[in-house]
Amino acid sequence: MRWLLAAALFMGSASAEVTANAALPRGTILISSDLSGPRAEVDRMVGLEARRPLFAGRTVRPTDLREPRAVKRQQAVSVIFVRGLLVLRTEGRAAGEGAVGDSVDILLEGRRAPIRARVTGPGRVEVAS
Repeated sequence: MRWLLAAALFMGSASAEVTANAALPRGTILISSDLSGPRAEVDRMVGLEARRPLFAGRTVRPTDLREPRAVKRQQAVSVIFVRGLLVLRTEGRAAGEGAVGDSVDILLEGRRAPIRARVTGPGRVEVAS
C-alpha cells in the first residue's frame, strides 16, 4: 500500500510540471503563452521574471524565476524622503537592482556615500526615518 501511495504522489507531481513553449532569455517577463502545464501552476508563474535562460520543452522550476526587477542598476530613480508629515522628492541613481520591497543603494548628486532605500515601484524608491 505504501508503494501505491508513493507512486500516486510521484505521478501527481510529474503531471504538475510546467514547461517552456519556446527558448526564453534571462530577464523575460513570463506570459501565459510562454508556458504549458496545469493552469493553476502556469498562472502562478505568469508575471515573474526568468532568472536564467529557459529552454523550449524543459521544465520550469520556481527557482528559475523571481519577482521582476522594478529598479535596475544605473537607472535614474525618483527618491522620496519621508519623515512624519514632511515629504521630500529628488532624483538619484540606483547602485543595484531590486524588486518591489527590496532595499537598494542609491547615489545622490553631491553625496559620496550611497543611501539605502526601499523599492516602492518601477523607478521609485523611498527612504523613511
